[in-house]
Amino acid sequence: HKQRLLGHNVYLESVNPERNLKIGYSILTDVSGKIVKSIKDVKVKDKVLARVSDGTINAAVEHANYHDKK
Repeated sequence: HKQRLLGHNVYLESVNPERNLKIGYSILTDVSGKIVKSIKDVKVKDKVLARVSDGTINAAVEHANYHDKK
């Protein structure tokens, strides 16, 4: 049981959003708190918030470009 519990702990740590912030990712939201998942979720001049490991960055959208899917 202890080994299985340790395995669950490792899994939970790997999917912990805080861990991802610490390794350089951010979570981008609009000012209402809705997570931005696509460039369709924002338009030029929208205010956005980027949550990083040690705080929040306030920013504004200047432009958004689609990535080529290969």
